[in-house]
Formats: sequence, C-alpha cells, structure tokens
Amino acid sequence: MDRQHTSQTTCLTLVVPAVRDAVRVQATVEALVKEFQATDLSFEVIVVDDGSQERIADRLAGSHESVRTIRFEQNRGKGAALRRAFAESRGRFVVFTDEDLPYGLTGVQDCLRALQSGADAVIGDRTLPESRMSVHVPLPRRILSFFSHPIVKRLSGGVRDTQCGLKGFRGELARMLAPRLVVDRYATDVEILHAIAMNHLPVQRVPVVWVSNGPSRVKLFRDTVQTGWDILRIAARGRCGLYTLPAGSNIADVSCKWKRT
Repeated sequence: MDRQHTSQTTCLTLVVPAVRDAVRVQATVEALVKEFQATDLSFEVIVVDDGSQERIADRLAGSHESVRTIRFEQNRGKGAALRRAFAESRGRFVVFTDEDLPYGLTGVQDCLRALQSGADAVIGDRTLPESRMSVHVPLPRRILSFFSHPIVKRLSGGVRDTQCGLKGFRGELARMLAPRLVVDRYATDVEILHAIAMNHLPVQRVPVVWVSNGPSRVKLFRDTVQTGWDILRIAARGRCGLYTLPAGSNIADVSCKWKRT
C-alpha cells in the first residue's frame, strides 16, 4: 500500500517526545513502525527531539519512510514538543506515548481502537481497576502528583490520572488545540485535558499495563513551583475562554478501520 503522508491518506500519527537515551527511543520507534507496518493503516511517526545531547533526531533521520523528526536545539519541555507535533500532524487520529513506550504496544492499540469507535479523546488511566503496574514510581513524582491532585482533578474535568503518558485524539481536535496551548512542562497534560473539558468533549479512559519506566526527571522543588504557577495560568486562561474552539467546529473525521494484513 502507498503510504504517502498527506492529510487525505494518513490515518494515524504517532508522536514520541524524546529528551535522552537515543537507544531507547530508537527501540520505541522501531517497535511502532514494525507494529503498524503489519496493518493496512497509513501512518507516520513524529519524533520530537527536545534538545537531546545525543541529537536523537539526527540518528533517526531517514531511518524509515514513515518516520519524521523535529529538532529543538534547546530543551523546551514536553508541552512544546507536543504542540509542535500536533500542529504538524497529518493523521486522522493522533496518539502520543512517552519515549520508553511505558504502556507497550497494547496501550497504543487500545487508544486507537477507542478513537476508531468514535471517541474524541482517549487517555490511559492507571487508576482503573483493570490497570496494572509492574514498575516502581519514583518518590518525587508521587509527591508532586499528590499535592496537585485535588485542583488538577477539577481542572481536568474529573480525570483522576492526568499524567499517564499515553493519550490520543481525533486529528482535527489535536490540530485545533495546538495553537491554544501554552504550558511547556509537567502540567501540559492538565492543560490539554482542561481545554477538552472547556469544550464539553468527553474523554474515554482505557486501562493500561505499566511495563517500563524511564529515569525520573522530576526536580521536586523546581517542578512543584512551576506546576503551581502553570495550574494558575491554566485556570485563568480557561476563565478567559482562551481554550474555546470556534462555534461549529467539526472535529469528526472518517474512521480508519484497523486490521492486520
């Protein structure tokens, strides 16, 4: 099948923000390419190199026709990486996962199935009874999540697990949200969910199995302060209607049916 990446033909955009560990990122990209090559879906993988010292984008450039790379010369944060990838995505569906593929290929597949079934947005949720964790969560990450949880839950439309690094969206929704998002760091997931909630769009949750956990980059004091400030910004921007999509926006798209070839 011809997999020319145009907005008309590309079914799925897979986004991988990458900061370090080129070997791990390359393994993730290879796993995604191998998995979706075995289907009849047209797809692309966008890797955003967020200022890595290993110059991950250079290593992956030209590795496969379905892989595109974006390079930031300096680290700008996950939020900046996602905004850029969303804006440049071509897929009818957009799914992002962390660079270490923490929820495996099954998590990505489950997100795609939910989108194909009509969901506007879908998130992995580690608090669901069916979810399982086989890795240790670093203490700084748990503390940061604990202190921000009550306010975050309210902003995110009642979502309990905002920080799961697996989320998917209808492509047009991702591309319309991209220019409205401003948070660069830890609270970027909260901003995305708040923007969706402000537009009264439902979020479907899927259980995940947490199979991999890269090294924590959370700096407790710095990130707690930054997250607090970002949460205030998100709330203020929401009150000002800065996340509201234009009236009559059509985020529906033709479903891409997935089957193995």
